[in-house]
Amino acid sequence: INKRPIKRLSNSDANVTYKSGMPRTEVLELISRSYFSYGTSEYGSWGFLINSWALKTPIISTHQHFGLKDGIDCLISHPDQVVENVNHLIEDKHLYTKLQYNGLKRAKRHNAEQVAKKYLDVIESVT
Repeated sequence: INKRPIKRLSNSDANVTYKSGMPRTEVLELISRSYFSYGTSEYGSWGFLINSWALKTPIISTHQHFGLKDGIDCLISHPDQVVENVNHLIEDKHLYTKLQYNGLKRAKRHNAEQVAKKYLDVIESVT
């Protein structure tokens, strides 16, 4: 596993680390134990977002893609303001709970069954 420190979050000893090459089960376990997920992808990472939402782990993203809604289902953050936004998430329990709730709702709208139904609707509309 590749670990690379990114930034100190606060005056505590907690650090954010970059991880890659992990089995899916370990990724899901890590997300479920994390206080938040941090996404820097400009175009990909839909699975990462869905997994975070499904596990009720709020997301801080540096890009507004996939219709992310700042303050509703995630926090959109300029890279220079990530630490400030993490601290805001830690201090504002109402916001944290709101992001958990709305993220979970969004994940449920995009589960495998719902996606399959949408694909079937499209296929049936053109045949």
